[in-house]
Formats: sequence, C-alpha cells, structure tokens
Amino acid sequence: LAQAPSYVPADGLVAWYPFSGDALDNSGQGLHLTQEGALFCPDRTGAADAAMEFGATADSLFSRLYFDGLVTDVTDNFSMAFWGNPFESTDLPQQGQTGNENYPDQQMAWHPIHGQHLGPEDDHAGLGFGIGTNGIAFTEHSHAWVSAPLVVEEDLSGWHHYAVVVEAGVPMLSIDGGPFVVGEGSGRTLHLSLGIDPYYPEGGIGHGFQVLDNCAVCNRYDGQLDDIGIWDR
Repeated sequence: LAQAPSYVPADGLVAWYPFSGDALDNSGQGLHLTQEGALFCPDRTGAADAAMEFGATADSLFSRLYFDGLVTDVTDNFSMAFWGNPFESTDLPQQGQTGNENYPDQQMAWHPIHGQHLGPEDDHAGLGFGIGTNGIAFTEHSHAWVSAPLVVEEDLSGWHHYAVVVEAGVPMLSIDGGPFVVGEGSGRTLHLSLGIDPYYPEGGIGHGFQVLDNCAVCNRYDGQLDDIGIWDR
C-alpha cells in the first residue's frame, strides 16, 4: 500500500491525498475519495496526472471528490495543508458576516457540512472554504447559520500553498509560509468537513452546497488542488 512521504508529519495524520494518478488516502486511515467529474492534471512542477482539476475544464459541469461516509470526530483543534490553483475570481463576504444558508456564489473548493449531522445544530458547524484568484473565504455551516469566520483578499492567481490551523474553534491561515492570519470564533464546535452531507449531498471537495435548484455551476470550484493533508491536531 502507498504511504505518505517522510516529509508529511505522521503525528495526528488523518488523511493524505497526493493525487498521484488516484484519489486514495495514503495515510493508512482508509479515507479514500470517489472521483466524480474531476480530472487528473499536471501539478505545479508539470508532472502529469499528479493533481486534480475541477469545474468548467473538468469532465462535466458537476465535478467533485467525496468521501463516502461522514467524519464527525475531528473537531475544534485540527489542521490542513494543500496546494491550490484557482482559475476564476470568487465572491468574498465580509469577515464575520452571517446569514441563513443563502450565501454568495463562491468558488467552493471544500463544502462545509451542515452542523445538524455533526452534533446539536445550534452548537456545531462544519468548516469549508472557497478560493478564487482574488482571495479565500472560510465558511461555517449549520441550520439557519452560515458565517464567514476568516476572509483574506489578495491575488491568489497560480499555485499557492495553504496551511490552515483551527485552534479552539478559531481558524487561522498561512499562505506560502507567511505569517498566520487569525479569524474569528463563533463559540460553536467546529468540525472538519469530510464526507456526505445528507442535506446537500452534491457537496464535496470541488463543489459546495447549492441553494438554487438545478444549478450545477452554483458554488463550484474552477481550479486545481493537490497534496491535501489533514491532521487531528
């Protein structure tokens, strides 16, 4: 079986997706992804079939990866790292903005799972994010609750490395090894969003939740992702 390379920290490793010709989890935890419409593409070094592409240039208007299950026990203190290459700009909400599941049409690279499926809906929320060439915005999601705990507006054209740390429910972000930008906490238990959202089953990696019926392009991500790592710490 494939394993995570030595440079990937093993302590607390939940999943590692190198996308080297497949969507398998190389952490040994077995959280393999199903590929739906998304295509393999060259990575940032030009290596063939070594990253994943979503959106208009993928195999269909609807493209995503998803874990056929639901992770519920990675909460409040966890981290992620990945490479991203967005193709389009995205709507960026104001940091701290809240709403009632009626969100701007974002380039949702990671769907935030509805909090009702992660714990009591008033106390729990799933975390996701959208990336565009103009910035990145994180989303908390639960019943009648969508908020933007962290928004960074800057030119993100091309490949960039993103490190996300959630500490005591507060998200923080470092881009390309720069200083961490600290977001805001809502007081809810914040969950890693990995798996099938029963309310919004079209969500996943590369596609967000749709608030309009029959809108395959709503909240989809047009771009590429690579080397996704997730840690329970």
